[in-house]
Amino acid sequence: MISERVSDAYVYGEICQAIGRAAVLLCKSGEPVTKEAIQVMLEIYWEQQNDDFMNVIYEKAINALD
Repeated sequence: MISERVSDAYVYGEICQAIGRAAVLLCKSGEPVTKEAIQVMLEIYWEQQNDDFMNVIYEKAINALD
């Protein structure tokens, strides 16, 4: 049970980092930081990934913003 909670916390942290990274990049580029813009950035990241774990993270991050 503890390892499952640690795993859930780790995944949650990764999701937050992905959303935050997209928001920072939008801000730095002068683009509006909206839910829709963050979702588009996450979709771009998702399409560029070859890592199955990160694909899950990006998918969960996109769904978390719905």
